[in-house]
Amino acid sequence: MSLFDSVKKLNLGDLKDKAADLAAKHEDKIEQGIDKAADFIDTRTGHKHSDKLDSGADKLKQATEKLGDQARHDEPGQKPEK
Repeated sequence: MSLFDSVKKLNLGDLKDKAADLAAKHEDKIEQGIDKAADFIDTRTGHKHSDKLDSGADKLKQATEKLGDQARHDEPGQKPEK
């Protein structure tokens, strides 16, 4: 079985649901990891791309928050927190 056959068999909806659940449960840890990675890369590049790294990190954190909100909204009896 080739790699492409394996990918075709994946149920991407299930993977998205799992990612959303993890984002909802561990949003703070994910955001800390994003900040840590951005700071590491910024240091290694001599702070030449700080503005781009900050912008990218902010977009990743917004995407994580959105994914977590969707998961909380999909749970019965739960409302997204703002």
